[in-house]
Amino acid sequence: VLIAAKNAIAVNEYNAKMGLVCATPTAGSAGCLPAVLTSAIEKLNLTEKQQLDFLLTAGAFGLVIANNASISGAEGGCQAEVGSA
Repeated sequence: VLIAAKNAIAVNEYNAKMGLVCATPTAGSAGCLPAVLTSAIEKLNLTEKQQLDFLLTAGAFGLVIANNASISGAEGGCQAEVGSA
């Protein structure tokens, strides 16, 4: 958990410095997905195919959430952003 938190903070710091990040689903919560993925790669030794499956599954969940709930920080607050990520 600490490694994932460290990775999430690192992505958010990079975003705050105007670095290019993939908004998943928003730039405010952009650290969540890469933090979980990098932690899973390290702990579970995921293959490249498993990493791609992870990203496709995360995208599918994102579509379900975006079509049924708010992912907007302006509308639902930070909890909507991070909760959907």
